[in-house]
Amino acid sequence: MLTRDSSCYGTERNFYVKTDSLTQQPGLLKAATSPGAIAENVYVDEKGRIDFDNFSISTNGRCIVPRHLIPNAAASIDFPRTDVVFFITRRYDLPPAGRLISAAQAAAFLMLGESTITSADDPNRVGESKRVVAFDPFIVDKPHKNGNRFYEILKANPHIECYLLNTGEVGGVKIEPWVTLKIAEKILRGQVRWEYDPLLGYDVATEIKGIDMARFDPYKLYGRAEFERRMKRLKEERKEYLKQFPGLYTEIIAAIG
Repeated sequence: MLTRDSSCYGTERNFYVKTDSLTQQPGLLKAATSPGAIAENVYVDEKGRIDFDNFSISTNGRCIVPRHLIPNAAASIDFPRTDVVFFITRRYDLPPAGRLISAAQAAAFLMLGESTITSADDPNRVGESKRVVAFDPFIVDKPHKNGNRFYEILKANPHIECYLLNTGEVGGVKIEPWVTLKIAEKILRGQVRWEYDPLLGYDVATEIKGIDMARFDPYKLYGRAEFERRMKRLKEERKEYLKQFPGLYTEIIAAIG
């Protein structure tokens, strides 16, 4: 829970993780196979061993992992000041990392809550795009208040920086988990070169030590004309989506561009 003075309070002591890429994350894998973790929809062999890479039972494996089992986890889930907010999105047409340039724009992306349909939603529509306000399907009343409140908090705390991390693909090139983790680390260390992209309307990470960011350049993967066509259509879709929320501040809708 993010408050008006930028302090933040957690409400749970666990992580709820998808298991399809756990074997690529040693620290999380160890925690997920420790006593106290709970797994579901995963393959278990005749000797009782879990095989997270075997999807013959389901592609929707999940695991509840106690937070204290995660390597390097802090003693407390709460902290007195928020400096960075990451929005984790999953699309197939955006660069791996963007730095949002205004409070209104950040609030717009919170309201958009962009991701893709997974096997947990509908196995027949896996990969299709979807939008869920604040990335939270449990909001039941007046969703526009989430965007407005977030905007007010950011305006009152200009030190908070907001970033958009895409964990999907760009033009068929998969953004691997290690890439996302490295990007987040370099952002926190202030070791990312950013360039403003007028088509996207925000800063894009163009240079990060240890990552070949040219692999994820949408202008090269799609061609400039095709990428411009896609982004123009995406902006129109986003605006129409935000207009359905009466009471949402007009500056938030306008920030989409």
